[in-house]
Amino acid sequence: MEALREDPASVRVGGTSSAGSMDHVQFLKVAQAAGIESLDQISYAGFEGGRVLAQLLGGHVDIVSAGIGDVVGLVESGDVRVLGITAEQRVGSGIVAEMPTCVEQGIDATFYNWRGVFGPKDMPEEARKFWEETLAQLVQTQEWADTCEKYGWDMDYLGRQEFEAFLTGVNEEYAVLLEQVGLLGSE
Repeated sequence: MEALREDPASVRVGGTSSAGSMDHVQFLKVAQAAGIESLDQISYAGFEGGRVLAQLLGGHVDIVSAGIGDVVGLVESGDVRVLGITAEQRVGSGIVAEMPTCVEQGIDATFYNWRGVFGPKDMPEEARKFWEETLAQLVQTQEWADTCEKYGWDMDYLGRQEFEAFLTGVNEEYAVLLEQVGLLGSE
């Protein structure tokens, strides 16, 4: 973070998604909470698949912003060191539970790398109900609990209405950050 404070453009940040998406926003939230004011000067490059990790190992990026599941194998092998995770508290088990949070290191930044299931706006009501019920049942299974534990995922299932409210909130939050870095024009 010291290098970012001194010269934000000097640190090359990579992620598994394009500029303006989840990995980028996650890093912007951490940088902002750490007191970095010139967020628009931070160099971010998105790489598909596992290419970002090859970029990190090859020295082409300095830091990677990604989900825990993306890096856990390289952490286990000792090839990558976790600087901080954006959960409120430590998560998971095994090596994942050893990963320090940004919060415990004095950077008050949390970020949820959420996922959703979406359908067309004209999806029939019976299809929507089927998927809502199926997903609500899925998150109750032991297999799902084990997967969440392994990767340090939260088991916070939201139904349609709760998820829509959540999306409204995160869209507003993300818009502020994306406008600061020039990826979203002001209206």
